[in-house]
Amino acid sequence: MGHSVRMRALAREVAARGADVGFTTSTPALLPFVHPFPCIRHLPNCDIFVVDTKTSDVPCLMDEFRSSSNAPIVYIDHSASHPNDGELLIFPHAHLSPALIKALQGDFSGRVLYGWDYVMLDAEVMQQVPIPYAMRQDGPIVFCAGGSDPDGTLEQMYAWAATLDIPTQLLFCFGAASQGVLHQLYEARFDESLCKDDNRHIVPFDRRYLHQAALVVGMFGQTTYECLWYQTPLLTFSRTIEDAKAASALASRCIDSNGEGTSSVTSLGHFTDMTQDIFCSYLTKQWRAKVLRQRMHAASIRLFDGHGTGRVADVIMQLGA
Repeated sequence: MGHSVRMRALAREVAARGADVGFTTSTPALLPFVHPFPCIRHLPNCDIFVVDTKTSDVPCLMDEFRSSSNAPIVYIDHSASHPNDGELLIFPHAHLSPALIKALQGDFSGRVLYGWDYVMLDAEVMQQVPIPYAMRQDGPIVFCAGGSDPDGTLEQMYAWAATLDIPTQLLFCFGAASQGVLHQLYEARFDESLCKDDNRHIVPFDRRYLHQAALVVGMFGQTTYECLWYQTPLLTFSRTIEDAKAASALASRCIDSNGEGTSSVTSLGHFTDMTQDIFCSYLTKQWRAKVLRQRMHAASIRLFDGHGTGRVADVIMQLGA
């Protein structure tokens, strides 16, 4: 879903520049998500092909595409790409290792876009001006685990939070493609599961919650960069070793400039290594450390300007000029 969010944002930008845009995907849940752009199941006949997926069949897909087209190929977030694979390599984030990006820049002879200037966010995010932290430092805490949450992470956090003693709303936001228990409870309006003195609330994901939060607890991904734009302190878990390394790398690049050494992102490692006691203890400590949360907010100010999607769109349009 995170890949789809940034692809849809990019689609809107190139469409605004006069291009015809279509999607191809093998994930049925994404078909309504990319509306109003058309979505087809087969390889397209196009002038430029943009690939943003982690699926294992990408090499076979590209071989098939190359056999019938000479159109430029743009790869997004593919660090294993070979210089002959495509015309442009884009990393719309800031969590690659310096050694890797240096090697890629050399291999691709400058055909690499990477860093804060190319962070791709949806226009809806950029239109929301960050709220001063003093106006939201007392709540709520927002929990999210991605658009589909296939392993039930949000449900686990919801169960663990039953013992949290934090005097603010705890919002558990299920994603659009989630079919988990929390989504089912919400659809059934099963309010008996929420006691009168229970401050846990189940809600559909909405970016406004990230915008208004005192703290976000989630999984590493596109939401991480949206929280940075909103200047919202973030505690992030990882599902994979790759994500854990990326989250740590990003945290090291979000350090404040006032000498306090505070990062706006705190990486908590693999979620599977977490226990209820540790989870609740860390959240309680983080909530009570209001000054620390204020510093986390301050550390994300002016990291990037929000125009990365437009910059990427401009470069892609030049390929077809």
